[in-house]
Amino acid sequence: MGELRVPHGDRLRSDPRRRSTRADHDGGTRVPNRAAGCRRQLGQWRSVLDLARLARGPSNPVPGTTSAGSFEFRDLFPGTYTLQLSLDQYGVITFSTTLRAGQTVDFGAIALTKNGQATTGTVRGTVSDAATGLPLAGASVSLSSGQVAATDASGSYQISNITPANLIVVANKTGYASAPGSGTLVAGGTLLFSPSLFPLTQSTGAAIEGVVSDGKTHAPLQGAAITVTGSTQAGATTDAQGRYRIAPLTPGVITVSVVRAGYRSATSTVTVDANATLEYSPGLQAPGNGTAKLFAVSAQGDQSTNQVFRYELAGATTSPVLAFTLTHPSIDQPCCLAFRDTGEMFLVNRGTPSPGSGSISRFSDPGGLPTFSAVFGSSAVSGPHFATFRGDQLFLAQRFGNDVLRFTFDANGFPASHGIITAGLGNTAPRGVVAHPATGELFVTQCCGINSINRYVFDANGNAVPNGVITGGGLNNPHDVAFSARGELFVANANGNSVSRFTFDAAGNAFPNGQIAGNGLNTPIGLDFSPWGELFVGSHAAPLISRFTFDASFNAVPNGSFATPASVGDIQFFPSVPGVKGVVLDASNDQPLAGVTVQAIVGNSSRAMTTGTDGRFELDGLPAGQAQITFTLTDYSP
Repeated sequence: MGELRVPHGDRLRSDPRRRSTRADHDGGTRVPNRAAGCRRQLGQWRSVLDLARLARGPSNPVPGTTSAGSFEFRDLFPGTYTLQLSLDQYGVITFSTTLRAGQTVDFGAIALTKNGQATTGTVRGTVSDAATGLPLAGASVSLSSGQVAATDASGSYQISNITPANLIVVANKTGYASAPGSGTLVAGGTLLFSPSLFPLTQSTGAAIEGVVSDGKTHAPLQGAAITVTGSTQAGATTDAQGRYRIAPLTPGVITVSVVRAGYRSATSTVTVDANATLEYSPGLQAPGNGTAKLFAVSAQGDQSTNQVFRYELAGATTSPVLAFTLTHPSIDQPCCLAFRDTGEMFLVNRGTPSPGSGSISRFSDPGGLPTFSAVFGSSAVSGPHFATFRGDQLFLAQRFGNDVLRFTFDANGFPASHGIITAGLGNTAPRGVVAHPATGELFVTQCCGINSINRYVFDANGNAVPNGVITGGGLNNPHDVAFSARGELFVANANGNSVSRFTFDAAGNAFPNGQIAGNGLNTPIGLDFSPWGELFVGSHAAPLISRFTFDASFNAVPNGSFATPASVGDIQFFPSVPGVKGVVLDASNDQPLAGVTVQAIVGNSSRAMTTGTDGRFELDGLPAGQAQITFTLTDYSP
């Protein structure tokens, strides 16, 4: 294995002779399978300096140390692991790799650079053949920042002068399945990425692959992030031809999300069968191809104006327009809202913030002309806050109830109590609640000194079962929570004036991934993502909504803010965007038709538009239900 020691200089470097000796015995980074699961060999050090070693992953590993001073992590479960090496006054090195059963990974020579001596970082490693263990020459290693390198005859590569950021790294070679990785690169640090690629002729189990393109021009899109959640958690980045491949996949249900800056995200849910190769090749649409509707609830408590504001906008470069302000006698100091998959809006009323208070107002067609349908509550409602739907069940987090209420709905839409979740919830603490879009796992934030997130899975009978607690990451009076299209969890911290981020490994373990601050955040409570992946955060202490886009490495970039008539609590995008879309063609020659009047009618709601030169149409904001769509153009039959 490699050797770490401190020479007389500014770099901490391993002895290359020791690494060469190991290569003679092991053939590089791969050794024969071992019966005791996975072993991750990390190197050897003979210094008395405090070299910190931290590994995170499915096994929560602890390093072992031999009498010779070497250390390694043994008997690890298969999955994705992240390792950090740090030393006082030196930069941090981060490793990210996926282990298979019986595999040993040896990272070889490791170098640390003193702080202050560098403003950029480095990514390097060795690419090998998973079947033979031999190095692969001519493999392409690309970064989400756009930099690319090719491996030499020894399978080695190095990319230098990289701006510090959260990086996605992908290795590709013709005839092999691509291998993704990720990590955080700091100034003076090194990210080591040494994947083993599987030959495509070798059975690697189930897989998903495809080409991501521009939905209008059909040109391939490089740098799109592909995220798989559900029975498998993995990711990849498209290459210059827009291609990607993720393998192996565990049979079961997965959700595939595709995200790229400047485009609306695309998502699909599918069942994976053993040894099947799935294809998902979405054409991403630019944000301007439709109008999104953002709902903002006036601030909760005594300061509430008892209003809900609906803004409309078409993308990250457009300014929101206040299109509608909802008022109704049933609205009583509202806090939060949730949308049912039928399109109906449920508005949570706190009433007088005291035990026993609260109700829920229901409105149909919120994207058009909102119509009040009913108000309901129960004897168990007590200081309600955020709400979410999981399937057709409504979950309501309660401050004074110290619980999460569950409601189901009968065939006529009438609600009925369906139990209460209390396990692990502290006094006056529950605030935000969200269901993971792929797995259905429930996440509940706890504020006010507890500062954690409770996790719940559901057994075969639908009972909620505690599944761990998330702490750290800067949680400070956490409120609303939301998942991005790539499966990352974002949490609004009311007392921290920040948003915490958490990623998940293949085993579902959560890890802090930094915080977002600035850009006017002032007691942030509510947050949500637009259809094109932009983050919107509402401030409770100021009449303001802040906006953040994300660069190619998914670092948050402030995108301005806009004033609201009153400070706001919860904010949510209407989920039925886009609604109905397509292209109208001339049946005789398959050419697009301009000037076609397209009308969609659902119940008492109607939307209409006229196609442009490309023949495209998109009608959004329709309520759920049976839609009647008509196409009219002079001299053409319908």
